[in-house]
Amino acid sequence: MSGIVSIINHNNQPINQSLLHAMTNYMAFRGTDAQQTWHQDNIGLGHTLLRTTSDQERERQPLTLDDRVWIVADVRLDGRKDLVVALQARGRVITENAPDIELLLHAYHVWDTACVDHLQGDFAFIIWDERQQRLFCGRDQFGIVPFYYAQVNNTLICSNTLNCIRLHPQISTDLNQQAVGDFLTQGMNMEWSTTIFDDIHRLPPAHTLTWQAGELEIQRYWQLPRTRPLIFYKHPQEYVEHFVELFEQAVSDRLRTERIATHISGGMDSTSIAATAQKVLLERGEPFDFQAFTMRDRLMMPEREFEILGRLATAIPIRQLHRGDNLAGLSQVCDHILEDVAGLLTKI
Repeated sequence: MSGIVSIINHNNQPINQSLLHAMTNYMAFRGTDAQQTWHQDNIGLGHTLLRTTSDQERERQPLTLDDRVWIVADVRLDGRKDLVVALQARGRVITENAPDIELLLHAYHVWDTACVDHLQGDFAFIIWDERQQRLFCGRDQFGIVPFYYAQVNNTLICSNTLNCIRLHPQISTDLNQQAVGDFLTQGMNMEWSTTIFDDIHRLPPAHTLTWQAGELEIQRYWQLPRTRPLIFYKHPQEYVEHFVELFEQAVSDRLRTERIATHISGGMDSTSIAATAQKVLLERGEPFDFQAFTMRDRLMMPEREFEILGRLATAIPIRQLHRGDNLAGLSQVCDHILEDVAGLLTKI
């Protein structure tokens, strides 16, 4: 997950460049491949890049196509081929291997704020449009990528990293009592639009944030259809074939690199995805490195799931991680979480 941040001062006060750099550098754990900032007058953008696909080798953010509209994003788009065709039909010059961030920015140039209606996948983005003096942000339909924002005094801060926003000196440590109560009684914050901190809000899934002329507007752009046309086939097998076709298409759409890793729990969902991925990769006829990982714990995993894993292991290399393994990466993540919790508890 790459890191994104923006700071905009409503009163045209110049951006504090040192603060922008500090907030960007804080997100280095999200993107170790590159850290970059851009600023102009009262607006600043920061990005930390984590490369996960081959087309990201030439990705640079913050990105602009015309020096007037700038974007930072954590984005993985699905349905890329259809999107490229639609953009090319509108006169945009795009190659099929263009990075996702470039496709997203082209979509904004073509459809303006309606670009979100043409996007599929996991994303959170921030766009500064100098032409209209407008900040436009969006979050994916199911909220896979987080997005937070805070408007304090004359400043609006946006990021996909909550603690990055907390670095801004105008952000208080005051707690949202309702969110704390929900967490203690329900086990989670029941409001999509709040966080545990009073000053910091969440952009709900399938929503956009627009700031223009000092006015902040939050809008929903998509919701899950309540009813869909029913499909009727003459033979039961046709339903299975249709499902398999859609399932393979969805898995194939996410296989965008020759090196792939997947986690397998031993149940039907993850093993079906892994088996389908192996099938798709073999049919492509290109070299690939596909490995699966599972946590071996007989106290929690039924014996039946071990049997499923055993059969899958005949086709896919499966690395079993046992309880007690020294997982350095996981340990670092846990350390970050413990530090955040400890800091929070001192404020309660």
